Amino acid sequence: MSDHSLAQTELVQLIQEADLALVQLEQARGVLDAAKLGFELAKEELEQRRLAFDQVIARADEVGVPRGRLKKLAEERSAALLASGLLSTPIAAGSRAAPTGALPTKPRSPRKTKEQKSPEDRFTSEPVTQESSSSAEIPVFN
Repeated sequence: MSDHSLAQTELVQLIQEADLALVQLEQARGVLDAAKLGFELAKEELEQRRLAFDQVIARADEVGVPRGRLKKLAEERSAALLASGLLSTPIAAGSRAAPTGALPTKPRSPRKTKEQKSPEDRFTSEPVTQESSSSAEIPVFN
């Protein structure tokens, strides 16, 4: 084989490698564009869900329940559902729920107990405990 045909073979091989690399680059660009679009759609959905949750919480005043209490109750219920395995996707206010199967571990400051029955008492049958994920009772709306 002459030097000319060897150089020509190497050139053809180099062109084929360049073609393949360019096709792969364009494919990667397409994947990136799709990921960017998916990310933007996910951000829009997150914002819509956050607004819907905020609207529900805002309606707490209409039924005489403090907004903070309703928000806390919803977060506790979602944590109990996650711990029980009934939900596989974390849900909570602001999408800051604990990972699947885990309960929040943030220490809570002591609060004064109210002796007077308040309207939010009608929303739970028993308080949700964090002792064991299998024995946690899920409060029920009446």
